[in-house]
Amino acid sequence: MNYSKVVFSIASGIVDVVVVMATSTFGYLVKGPLAAEWDWRTQLSRDVLVYWSRHPERSKRAREALKAIQQLLESLPWTIGYTRTQYMVPGFSIDKKYLPNSGIWAERLKAASEEMVGGTRPALLLDRIISTRIERSVAHRKAVLYLHGGAFVSGGRYDNLPVARRLSTSTAMPVFLLEYRLAPETKYPGQLYDAFCALCFLTETLGYSIGDIVLAGDSAGGNLALALWQLTRQPVGALVLLSPRVDVVSMRGSWKSNIAYDILPIYDIEQPGNSLALLLEQDDRQRLGDPFLAPIHALALDGLPPTLVQAGSREAMLDDIREFVRRLRCQKQTRLVFTEYAGGFHVFQAAPFGAVNGARAWKQVEQFVLCLKQTSPEVSPSSPLA
Repeated sequence: MNYSKVVFSIASGIVDVVVVMATSTFGYLVKGPLAAEWDWRTQLSRDVLVYWSRHPERSKRAREALKAIQQLLESLPWTIGYTRTQYMVPGFSIDKKYLPNSGIWAERLKAASEEMVGGTRPALLLDRIISTRIERSVAHRKAVLYLHGGAFVSGGRYDNLPVARRLSTSTAMPVFLLEYRLAPETKYPGQLYDAFCALCFLTETLGYSIGDIVLAGDSAGGNLALALWQLTRQPVGALVLLSPRVDVVSMRGSWKSNIAYDILPIYDIEQPGNSLALLLEQDDRQRLGDPFLAPIHALALDGLPPTLVQAGSREAMLDDIREFVRRLRCQKQTRLVFTEYAGGFHVFQAAPFGAVNGARAWKQVEQFVLCLKQTSPEVSPSSPLA
């Protein structure tokens, strides 16, 4: 490890955060909160996240600092609140059972499968995170596969360790955090294929029954969890979706009314640096209504497992998520729980300094999973995903 580089990265990242914190705090004390529901921590979290989204190079530096700090903490002999085990996930073949479900992406998923199975792509990294609060108290028969957000262009294992740890604590399960490949180096549906491999790895290699796996994701990760279920149509235990990205156009009312409060930029695929432009091949940019890219347009989600959807009243995607939930209910998805939390911006549950109603949202995740354990019949082991 290059310690001088690590020290510089940590120091630079800390300086950036301290400057933003001071500016945010001063504005909060002088002008009051930007939104009436917000306390100081919510305002602070939102301002730091907005700053990072507008300054990607500094955001990268802050992520490198976070990674260095976490690596340092993991090397210390005392507890850091979780244990982490790393796995290498190989490629898995997508056979005829699943390709018919994949719509316009069938040929590319098949090509990705052949490339990965053929050994021309490196294995994927998958971390198992277990909160020390539950490590000794549960038999690890059940698990969460967590797919992180970041618009498919950012995020990773170290960025999302705090959320994975919180998920493990709330669900009393180990959480598997996948470092799927990102755009622009990997175009869609490469991310969907990576998620498929992770699910296969849990069932085939680690021996989990499909009904004992919860698919969870925030933002683009929520989108990916829904796409993975559409691809496999397997009876997973549940879906937990935190501010899921269910559409890829910024047209509904909340994109105007909430944009000043939220941390997201407006989708504009014509902008070269836009996440959609980076994610999609040129020919795919006319396919924004595809149900894998935009699950709000999925016409047949019958058989969807018990699903928890959370959104914040101050997030730009709010009306997208509301409409998605409405359409699910029209499809008679009775095992659907939707909660809109006052004052929440996009993925407020993962706010770096906490956010109003964040604790309540995590408590609901805990109660939702606990209710499933108490009321759902045991799901018998299913055939492997291959």
